Amino acid sequence: TNTLSLSGEDAALFSINNRQLRFQNAQGLDFETKSQYRVTVMVDDPSVGTTPDASIGFTLAITDVNEAPTDLTITPIVQSLPESANTPTPLTVAQLQIIDDAIGTNSLTLAGPDAGFFVISGTNLQFSSVSGLNFETKSSYQLIVRLNDNTIPGAQTISKNYALSITDVNEPPTAVSL
Repeated sequence: TNTLSLSGEDAALFSINNRQLRFQNAQGLDFETKSQYRVTVMVDDPSVGTTPDASIGFTLAITDVNEAPTDLTITPIVQSLPESANTPTPLTVAQLQIIDDAIGTNSLTLAGPDAGFFVISGTNLQFSSVSGLNFETKSSYQLIVRLNDNTIPGAQTISKNYALSITDVNEPPTAVSL
């Protein structure tokens, strides 16, 4: 009678049932954590010389799949601008960082009432206002940055808010009235 047994660092995750090698992992598979599982299958007939009589290694390779991004961070570089700031050309106000598995295609979009004042250039969030800034008429610019991986149907969109404050500047009088 032949006896089958398993050895190796991942042997506890395998079993032999009706001469079939089976894999069982209650934690699920995650390529980023462990990309392969190894086991050695040994056969032994106690009535024949050495133990084991034969063995063969087996490697179960896990394939990486695209997973949705898990987070978006906005790191402000500029949190406020004086109303006297000259902003006709884009000024980097924040850095964007996507937390993702680097597979798929991430899409960043801008939304909100002031989205037209912002652009994304690489990982930079930039602000510009060709009409100039005026604290008395608009003291802040609000924005929502949205992140999605469009290659994953039904993937959740991650949304983060950003606000740029405009500070008041003591302006010289514009008219004298007597």
